[in-house]
Amino acid sequence: MACAAAISAYTYIVTEGFVAADPEMQSRALVSSMTYLNSYAIPNGLSEPEAFAELETRRDELRSAYSTEQIVEQARVCIENTPQV
Repeated sequence: MACAAAISAYTYIVTEGFVAADPEMQSRALVSSMTYLNSYAIPNGLSEPEAFAELETRRDELRSAYSTEQIVEQARVCIENTPQV
């Protein structure tokens, strides 16, 4: 869930104009985020609404606790290391 939240936070800060979009990251962000989200939600028996509610909470916590640069770097690492399914 941590990676799904980091990627989600990254997409929000790009959309809000805090950082410029990285085309490579942007092209992989959705699939990567959903891979991490499903890898967490399914084994934990979370419904889709429950999974997205937890994602939103964790994303907001990340945005409060870390700098924009730290979020971008965490998202980059997560995207680069997305498990292949």
